[in-house]
Amino acid sequence: MLRKKWLALILFLPALHAAGQDTTYYNKAGNQTTFLQTADYYEVVWHDPHDASRAIEKTYYKSGKIRSESFFSDYKKRTLNGEQRKYYANGQLKQSVSYRNRDINGAVRTFWENGHPKRVDSFFNGKFVRGKCFNADGKTVPHTEFLRMPEFPGGENAMMNFLRRELKYPERARKKNVQGRVVVIFIVTRTGSISNVKIGEGVNIDLDREAIRVVKKMPTWKPGIQDGEPVTVQYSLPLQFRLEEQKSHKRR
Repeated sequence: MLRKKWLALILFLPALHAAGQDTTYYNKAGNQTTFLQTADYYEVVWHDPHDASRAIEKTYYKSGKIRSESFFSDYKKRTLNGEQRKYYANGQLKQSVSYRNRDINGAVRTFWENGHPKRVDSFFNGKFVRGKCFNADGKTVPHTEFLRMPEFPGGENAMMNFLRRELKYPERARKKNVQGRVVVIFIVTRTGSISNVKIGEGVNIDLDREAIRVVKKMPTWKPGIQDGEPVTVQYSLPLQFRLEEQKSHKRR
């Protein structure tokens, strides 16, 4: 009896750093840049010295005024907990969203730049319950969804087909019988481009490089939408590399 090894790439769709402070600069498209002079805003992260996974993330306009404030119970996994606030450049509160274990849970309040309410929604464990939307003059208008996640062109099935077609099991990893799950973290910008691709959880250099290569090759996505506006979204994509054994019988 002859035993052959067949290669399988099992693709899991998205589930959507230690103490100290980190600062990162971003341009208008949401891509990282090196200096404040070339940035549209910058991000500062404070890590809990007693719990490395907990963090507060704040972003600031180039002027130094607060742009957003978010609280994470697990920063690496981007697990939001508590109230997330965003502000206009003039200091006016733009939105306030309550999160619990990454899901929107509770009130969602957004405002026009003139301070008038734009939206008053209620969520429970990530599911919309009820809500109202208003124009800049305070009049009620038809309700629209608050959040739509970025989407690979053609949807999840199209992404699965792309990954199956493009992912190649590295020969060196195959020979060494290296298997495991690689989690790739990347940014889908306001224009739908992919940027800041990195490894969140790695296996070895060969599998990690292949996962990054394929994600960087992805076409332009449909950007995420929040309160009617395109937004930059961090996305997590787990890819399972697995070598499977299949038996075949040899004729005598």
